[in-house]
Amino acid sequence: LPCCVRSFSCIMGLKETVEKLFAELDKDKSGKISCAELKAALQSYSAEPLDDSHVKAFFDKLDSNKDGELSLDELMALF
Repeated sequence: LPCCVRSFSCIMGLKETVEKLFAELDKDKSGKISCAELKAALQSYSAEPLDDSHVKAFFDKLDSNKDGELSLDELMALF
């Protein structure tokens, strides 16, 4: 396969993966991820309690339009 076809296929696979991750994080199915939803997801991978200020700082870096919620596009920008 030409390189561009392989790259496109890889990108599309990544997009689907991020969409699935977004759906899992969006517990209330609002179409946005709140800081609380992100913290709950991150906490599920940590044996120690997460510091709220660290989670908020991470969330704020992802929240590019500063509306207090993460959109799929904002999450996609991580990848």
